[in-house]
Formats: sequence, structure tokens, C-alpha cells
Amino acid sequence: MSKPIENTNQIPRITITGVPARNLELQIAKELLKSEEKSLEIGKLSKKLNINEAQLLDAANRVWEAAGIRGNQADTRILLPAGEDRLKLAVATVTLGATVEETTSILTWKEFEAFCAKVLEENGYSCTQEFRFKSIQGKRFECDILATRKPLILMADCKHYAGHVRGLRAVVEKQIGRVSNLCKNVPTMIRSMPEIVDWSEAFVIPVIITLFPENPSIMDDVPVVPGFKLNQFIQELPSNTEKITRLTVYPSRQEKLPTNRPK
Repeated sequence: MSKPIENTNQIPRITITGVPARNLELQIAKELLKSEEKSLEIGKLSKKLNINEAQLLDAANRVWEAAGIRGNQADTRILLPAGEDRLKLAVATVTLGATVEETTSILTWKEFEAFCAKVLEENGYSCTQEFRFKSIQGKRFECDILATRKPLILMADCKHYAGHVRGLRAVVEKQIGRVSNLCKNVPTMIRSMPEIVDWSEAFVIPVIITLFPENPSIMDDVPVVPGFKLNQFIQELPSNTEKITRLTVYPSRQEKLPTNRPK
């Protein structure tokens, strides 16, 4: 039976061979993140880091606190986070001092994309990963995730690296272009998404999902959503569609309308 990792705050913050405690927390965060197992043996990890088990658990507690998640252990093993908590651990690892490059090399883009699709499916969306289509002119396009739940169609681009505003703007513009080209070819939409054929109206929304929080969180009226906030975003989306970019199409009539922009 799993239990919360014991609180060992009475143990003073430590320095191992001149290395500050924060660096120890970073080492532990990396070990927790890069493991391919569901748990890590406390004894083996403490020997690897050359610290005793009490010091390990104390530092691990600070890692969980930095990530904003709850740590658990089962007997002699630390249970590793999964899903949304794993994304939070990745963000915390960067906060503790890891580079974005080394962190994203551990958490692969495929893993991030699969997580995003799972969150959408748990919220009642039907998802297609690596969705491909052609424009009316025959140009080929691909998006990471296409998700449908009446009357919404989300076209999501998953970015598991941190960028800058200029790079983010280019990503947003490309995503708006993909959505526009898809909506100009409604028959293709219906062939690719037969579940929408009887929808009288559908709102197609471009979304950018990032591993790390970005600033701004909305660009050109397109939402830029950190992965660990994706569930909240999806749940709030039906009441916020008027505030973001969306294209409206009428699948049952095979008609299309221009982009609706927030007023």
C-alpha cells in the first residue's frame, strides 16, 4: 500500500561535499524524471547519490513541493509520478536548474503528445494524432492532434520546448493557417471525421499546447496552454469560445464561414 513520503523537515538542509542542497534536489529530480520504471528503490538511489535515506527523502520532499505534487512511497520504493504530475515534475526540474534541452530530451515529444491526447479523451473528445489532410489546392498539412466533441473541433499543435515570443508567433500563425485550410475543404473534413457529418454547426479552434508555461498565454486570440493546465482549459472551453479565434463551418450543409474573432 502506498503512503505519502514521510515528512523529514526536522533534518537540516544539507550540503554534500560542498554541493548546495538545491543541486541535490536537481539531481534527484533528474533521477525521478528519467527513470523508465514506475518506482525507484530508495536504498539504491541513496547509494548512487552518496547520501543516507533520510536525507534523500527530505530532498525528495522539496522536489515534490517545487513541482506542486504529492510524493508517495511503497515500503522501500519511491513511487514515480505519471501523467500531469510528470509534466509538473519536468517543469520543476527546469526551475531547479536543469536546461530546457536536457529536460525535453528526457520527456520526449511523443510522450507529451500522447499525454495531451489522453487528457482530451478523458474529457469526452475523440482524438486523431498526426492528423493529415490536403487543402483545396492539394497542399499537404499535418497537425499533432485533431479532437472532436460536438460542437467543437480542436486542432492542437504540441510544443514540448520553451521558445520566445517571436518563435511563438510563427507557431501560432502556422496553426491558424492549418485551421483555415482545413475549414475551406469541408468535404475533406467530413470524410476524415465522419462523426461530424450531421452536425448543423461546428467551431474549429486552433490551440497551442506547450510543456512549459509561455508568455503570453494568448497570442492573436489563439490560446497557448501549458500541458499541466490542459484539463482545466478543456473544461472551461465551452464557456470561453467567444473569446478566442474560431472558424465556423456547417458540416451538414457543407458550407463554410469566415473566421470569427473576439470583439
